[in-house]
Amino acid sequence: MPFSPATQVERGDVMTLVGATRDVERAAKELGYADRQTVMTDMIFVGLGIVLGGFMGLLTLTVAGLPLTLTASGGALIMGLVFGWLRAVHPTFGRIPGSAMWIFDTVGLTVFMACVGLAAGPSFSRDSRSRGSAWSSSAL
Repeated sequence: MPFSPATQVERGDVMTLVGATRDVERAAKELGYADRQTVMTDMIFVGLGIVLGGFMGLLTLTVAGLPLTLTASGGALIMGLVFGWLRAVHPTFGRIPGSAMWIFDTVGLTVFMACVGLAAGPSFSRDSRSRGSAWSSSAL
């Protein structure tokens, strides 16, 4: 992106500064804060989100005699969204490096799909045997 005197820097913009260390430090203090690359994950931030989400999932709301709950996994999902928003608004805490986010995205999604498949598998198998295959010769 070309940088000119007319360029406006707004909240949330990320700049890469190059120069002498003391000049970069001075500019970082004037512009906001220095967000240095690291391979460390803020595990207190992640753990707090999981614990608070688990507690949120324990809550039960009764509507017309029907108990409704998020479960621990639903609570963790909601807290993940809330903590992600907090990180986006205040990026000075809660750092999770890109490689860790890749693991969360890839492995987390794969494990989620595996759990859903394992939970649905027995009923799918039982129903397939009792009703027959939808691709039988009578359906063609």
